Amino acid sequence: MNINTTIERTLETLGVGLLETLPCMTVEHSNHSARKKMSKLIRDNVGKHSGVYIYTNQEMDRVYYVGKAKELHSRILCHYDESTFNESLWDDGRKGIAGDKRYGMYPAYFRDYIPGPIVVRWTYIKEEQLRIAVEALLTQQLRPEFKEFQKKFLSD
Repeated sequence: MNINTTIERTLETLGVGLLETLPCMTVEHSNHSARKKMSKLIRDNVGKHSGVYIYTNQEMDRVYYVGKAKELHSRILCHYDESTFNESLWDDGRKGIAGDKRYGMYPAYFRDYIPGPIVVRWTYIKEEQLRIAVEALLTQQLRPEFKEFQKKFLSD
């Protein structure tokens, strides 16, 4: 089953919406000089809504990440910032940002692992329990590459 069909069936089962109705945008990770432009693009497209998001490549044959957020704009921008994170700017030994200060896993993934521009698709879901369910089902069905990366990163 292809990625589009999997996402459609999962979302349809939950009554969330179909893939072709999901908004999407392309984000250029790892380009710190474009932060202002990317921040505006993300804010203008996504807004301050709650929901679930999916990171894929342009061809939609690789799923990099599935996540949920109370505020999609902030979470997607946070991942963008992780993709441009430079550990040498911090002199206190911290390795990342957000909840990842101990390991530096998210910067390593979003900055070093994901090649080129990514496509972000999202759906707005206000209720936290439904966001949790949709994220879990999409993660199980789509098997994002982050899960394998996470296992390997934490075992090294």
